[in-house]
Amino acid sequence: MSAPIIQAVGGSLAQPLAMDKSIIPLGKVGDDRDMAGAILYLVSRAGAYVNGNILIVDGGRLGTFPSTY
Repeated sequence: MSAPIIQAVGGSLAQPLAMDKSIIPLGKVGDDRDMAGAILYLVSRAGAYVNGNILIVDGGRLGTFPSTY
């Protein structure tokens, strides 16, 4: 998920990459565990009533962009 971003800034996948909070409010790039958590939520009983929703797993990045009409 984030391998191209990490490699583009000269990092490695073996070591977590800290990001500026102005870019990603959570302060870290996503990894396999973040995607797995969203999948486990959706397939578990907790996600039984989730229908037609978009689950955004981006560490809050989408919220940093101003909305347009």
